[in-house]
Amino acid sequence: MAGAAALAWHVSLNDGPWQLAIAGYLLGAVVSVFLLTLYRSINSLRRSKSFRRNPRLDRTGQLIAVCGLVVGLYCGYLVATELAKW
Repeated sequence: MAGAAALAWHVSLNDGPWQLAIAGYLLGAVVSVFLLTLYRSINSLRRSKSFRRNPRLDRTGQLIAVCGLVVGLYCGYLVATELAKW
């Protein structure tokens, strides 16, 4: 998510090529959601009588996924506006 935000910021300032926004979209919208899904599936496999959930870690994962989606959508907006100029 942080890498996608850095790429979006770099492209927004017109310092970087718009192709970096594609990488930001993939990092933000795809990779962060995939990692949250992977965490949830591993977490559900580990549940046993002695396993203690960590709700703070669950909420942090959700927050990172939501922020990743927002940054990914912004990168998608940057790509769409650049392609509309053609």
